[in-house]
Amino acid sequence: MENADVLAAAFLHDTVEDEKATREEIRREFGSTIEGLVAQVTDDEDLDKERRKKAQVEEARSLSDEAKLIRLADRISNVLEVSNDAPKGWDIDRRAKYFDASKRVVAALAGVNPDLERRAAEALSEASGKLLLEKEGEKEEN
Repeated sequence: MENADVLAAAFLHDTVEDEKATREEIRREFGSTIEGLVAQVTDDEDLDKERRKKAQVEEARSLSDEAKLIRLADRISNVLEVSNDAPKGWDIDRRAKYFDASKRVVAALAGVNPDLERRAAEALSEASGKLLLEKEGEKEEN
């Protein structure tokens, strides 16, 4: 990726949700193009968790190609993180639900970048395989 605006927006994509930065602050500091990309991939915090997950899938096709790249790269990163170092309290079922939701988002983003889509499929396959092994291990313990 050589587009500086997309790279900057990728670094900033969670700042509105996680750091409570405002879109106006992003626009002022980084410009309207970057703010616009961040806005496209920022979840609506007014929606409940389930509705936000559905919205990510429903809205994926209408994102700009640049925003699709950011969303896809973010999902890859998140899947790898959840798979390799799950947040505290995330049991097998919660991780499985996250991976299933991620598969739906990735499918909705299809056609934007074959290399990233392949990497997303690989990450999801690895994550699902790890979960399956973990489930089998739990069954053996019981």
